Amino acid sequence: MCSRAGTSATTLNIINQNLTSSIHPSLSKLRFLNGCFVGRGRGHYPQIQSFEYFEKVNFIASKAKPIISYLQQSFVVEGSTIHFDKPLHSESGFFRVLPSNLIEFTCCDPVGLTQVYNVIIEQEEDNTATKLVLTSTGVLGTASAKSVQQVVRKINLLFSGKNFSYELDMSAMGQNLQNHLIAQLIRLPNDCDVNSIGYSVIKPSQFSSFSQYFGAIVDVREDYEFASGSIPTAIHLPLGQITSSNISQNLIDSWQGKPILFVCAGGIRSETACKALSNKGFLPINYEGGMRSYLQSQK
Repeated sequence: MCSRAGTSATTLNIINQNLTSSIHPSLSKLRFLNGCFVGRGRGHYPQIQSFEYFEKVNFIASKAKPIISYLQQSFVVEGSTIHFDKPLHSESGFFRVLPSNLIEFTCCDPVGLTQVYNVIIEQEEDNTATKLVLTSTGVLGTASAKSVQQVVRKINLLFSGKNFSYELDMSAMGQNLQNHLIAQLIRLPNDCDVNSIGYSVIKPSQFSSFSQYFGAIVDVREDYEFASGSIPTAIHLPLGQITSSNISQNLIDSWQGKPILFVCAGGIRSETACKALSNKGFLPINYEGGMRSYLQSQK
C-alpha cells in the first residue's frame, strides 16, 4: 500500500464501513473511490507549457448496479490563485464491475475523445483496492480531435483512505508513452461539494467523522466570543482581518491544497470568510449553523 508510515488500518476499516453501507456488493473493492475529492495537480508534455490546476472529482457508486459514475472538472491555477471562472478540462465516465469480477472504465471529454480501459487491482488491503492501474484498450477521436494512441492511469490510495493520488501517462501526437499529469486529492465529507464560487459547506452531523481531514479550523468571531470557547484546536482569526486581507502570507502558504474549516456564531460570518478566501489556493469549508449548531451537536 502506498502510504506514510504509521497510518492506521483501523482508520481504513472505519472509512470502508461508512462507504460500503449503501453501494452494490460487487463494488466493495472499489469503495474508497465513492465520494468527492479535491486537490491540486500539475501537467507537462512535449510541445506544451507546464501548468498547474485545481481539480474536483466526484465518484458516485450505484446501489442498484455494479457501476460507479465519474465526473472530473479542473480549473486554472496561477500562483496561489484558483480561477473557478476559468475551467481547464472536464471528463465523465463509468467504472463497471462484470460478473467475472473484471473491471472496465470508459470516459469521454469535450475535446472529442472517448477512452475505453481495462482496470487491474495491483494492490489491496482489507479487501479494498489500494492501487488501480487503468490501461486504455482503445481511444476514439472525432475528426477534429488530437491524435492520442494510449493512456495509462495509476490511482493510489493514500493515508488510510483519506486521500488518493494519481498519475496519467499518455502517448499522443507522435510522442512515446510518458507522464502528462500528476495530482493528489483529498476526500471531502459525504455530500460535501464545491460550489461555483469556490468554497464548500459541512453539516454538524458530518464534522466528527471528518474532523481529522481539515488542515486547520479557523474561528472568525470577535475576541470576546472566541474567549467564551470554540472548537478544540481552532485558531482565532477575526473576520475583519480576513476581509481587509490582513493575514500572514506564511499562514496562507501553510494552508495550500488543504480543506480549511471556518466557523462563527451562526454560519454567516464564516461564509463571508469562505467567499473572501475562495481563490487562495486552498478549499474553504463553511461550518453550517456555526458554534450554535456545534454546541447543540455535542449534547
